[in-house]
Amino acid sequence: MRFSLPKQVILCLTTLENAGYEAFCVGGAVRDMLMGNPSPSDFDITTNCTPDGIIKIFPHTIPTGIDHGTVTVLSDGMPIEVTTYRVEGGYADSRHPDKVSFVGNIEDDLSRRDFTVNAIAYNEKNGIFDPFSGLDDIKDGILRTVGDPHRRFSEDALRIMRLYRFASKLGFLPVKETRAAAEELMPLLQKISAERIFSELCGMLCGKLPENADGFFSLGALEFLGLKKCSIGGFNSLPADRSIRFAALMLRSGSDSKEVLSALRADNKLKSEVAALCELCGRKMPENKVEIKLLLREYGEEIFEKYPALLAFTEGCDTAALRDLFSEIKSNREPYGIAALAIGGDDIKALGYSGREVGRLLERLLLEVIKDPEKNKPDTLKKLITK
Repeated sequence: MRFSLPKQVILCLTTLENAGYEAFCVGGAVRDMLMGNPSPSDFDITTNCTPDGIIKIFPHTIPTGIDHGTVTVLSDGMPIEVTTYRVEGGYADSRHPDKVSFVGNIEDDLSRRDFTVNAIAYNEKNGIFDPFSGLDDIKDGILRTVGDPHRRFSEDALRIMRLYRFASKLGFLPVKETRAAAEELMPLLQKISAERIFSELCGMLCGKLPENADGFFSLGALEFLGLKKCSIGGFNSLPADRSIRFAALMLRSGSDSKEVLSALRADNKLKSEVAALCELCGRKMPENKVEIKLLLREYGEEIFEKYPALLAFTEGCDTAALRDLFSEIKSNREPYGIAALAIGGDDIKALGYSGREVGRLLERLLLEVIKDPEKNKPDTLKKLITK
């Protein structure tokens, strides 16, 4: 089996080979190509060349992770992580190796990796090197650790979340032994930084088949961060939007979104959007344009666009009429915000008003226009003020 690699990747591989070293593409890029994606975005290369040797061979490098054998090579402008074959020993914090040793054998390097589907190497000279039958597991749609799953997850507890993220992203299912070990060792996640947990959780929830990660949530893996246990059955049908899926998770589990997302160190945009969506779903569904425009005024269009899909999912109600009315409001450009009024604060001041009265009048005019968009004309609005 042969793949069409980007020219920058080929240049990096051949440069190492011409210098007398072995070099292979490895990891997610190889996995994705084997799954039919001809153009992965990120390529990692592994080699028996030492970091010092890599720096000497290539004119443009960045020592991004040199202590662990990784150097970023700028190959014709493309950043490629090149890592020396290595094995790892000791994981006192259940996350980072206490010791890294460089080795000369590609199989030894692949043996330290998390899952068989990520432990496949490839170069144009030798083709596929797959000592742990990762290709068979790809064909069977399964996830299995390289070697003993208890050891793999004990070394790096974040691999537990990676298991479920890959299940969601790839649509694969863990084999019994791998799943059982992950479930048993879930308490180790308490040693992992909230930022890393959040990153993996985003990938898990926003994959194409999030329901494949149901076991992670139904066992309450993140109860220590305030996320109550729940099932995420039906999540496959939700739009793959992180705000919608996080809001659905909070509503389904009955968790406090502000508490959980703050504990996860989530970004402020997600926190505010999820809180708004959860709040919206707790309100009565609007039945006409006026009610919709009042909500648009309060929450904004970006949030409201996500609301019908979430409401339909959480409440099981038909939101077709809601979507149609919202679409009409947008198509007709019906005003629902102060900025859309045909007159502004200066126009009102010119009529002799000042201070807070200007703001109160703008709010009053907006309510009139929300009820009847035809009133949004300068003369009509001024008459409404002066009458």
